[in-house]
Amino acid sequence: MTSHVAQFFLTDGEWADALANVHRALVPSGRLVFDSRDPDALAWERWNPSDSRHEVQLPDGSPVTVWTEVIDVRDGLVSFVHHYAFGREEFLSEATLCFRTESDLRESLAQAGFRIEGIYGGWARQPIGDGDGEFLVLARR
Repeated sequence: MTSHVAQFFLTDGEWADALANVHRALVPSGRLVFDSRDPDALAWERWNPSDSRHEVQLPDGSPVTVWTEVIDVRDGLVSFVHHYAFGREEFLSEATLCFRTESDLRESLAQAGFRIEGIYGGWARQPIGDGDGEFLVLARR
């Protein structure tokens, strides 16, 4: 699972169901690898209009101004809105992510029958807290 997909399972039940289904689909000794943001890094504090505003160019050269606005932080859930401004027209994309702690991830994986090979602080397998605010999780069925 890439691109923080694990964080879109907002309830413990949804997450447990997803892990159970992945476990069932994997061959014996099959590997589950995913990334999730470390809640201790407080990434959402940088998701504000002044820090996140930037411009991207579409293939035709048209500029799009993009920024993020956090609208709620509660009980491990962070809700936000991405803004996309095309000239005078603006489109919004709302989402909520679940920020699970390392211990939450370890417990849920164990309950689903996975053997954890490692949880790292980033894609270069840094120690937790020394990376880029991520968890890189490697587990086996």
